[in-house]
Amino acid sequence: SGKFKELENIRKIAVLGHDTFTKGKLSFDSVDHVCDLLKLFKKSFDDYGVEHYEAMATSAIREASNRDYIIDQIRLKTGLEIEVISNSEEQFLTHKAIKNDLEDYSTIINEGAVIVVVGAGSIQITTYKDGELQSSQNVKMGALRIREVFGDMEENLLSYHKIIDEYISTNLEGVDFFNQTEEYEHLIAVGGEISIISK
Repeated sequence: SGKFKELENIRKIAVLGHDTFTKGKLSFDSVDHVCDLLKLFKKSFDDYGVEHYEAMATSAIREASNRDYIIDQIRLKTGLEIEVISNSEEQFLTHKAIKNDLEDYSTIINEGAVIVVVGAGSIQITTYKDGELQSSQNVKMGALRIREVFGDMEENLLSYHKIIDEYISTNLEGVDFFNQTEEYEHLIAVGGEISIISK
């Protein structure tokens, strides 16, 4: 039928952005940790006889000054070839997944939708109206990046939340969506922090 059936779901978290967003590169320990996690996935592929798969890296590795070293280490220690994808490619794949996951996707983007992708390093805001892409902008202000920029201040400042609010407002001033008078029927939000926000 062309439909996928999920046999097993494996999810492992490695907070790589912490190193990249504070020091500009990944530590040796972080690279070793990533390799250990990727070996588990590789073993699962081998156990199931999976022959076709792709391993991709996004902002935490894309922005790291030692990304070539990281890719080499992963290749040597796991046998996996990592493709570092651009933000545009990352957003394309995310939107493709949303389209695949939502049965009434065509109706939603016809009626008007704002898609917000909250990543560790950035937020992407994309708008659709009458089935057409209206705008798409990336703001380097992801959940982890904000935490790393302001993390030490939280306990020392009474006005911490006000400072965060001003930082976010300033970064969003240049985003087309916030300067539009257009109304949108739907909001689609995806990302690691969304389940927390939705509560």
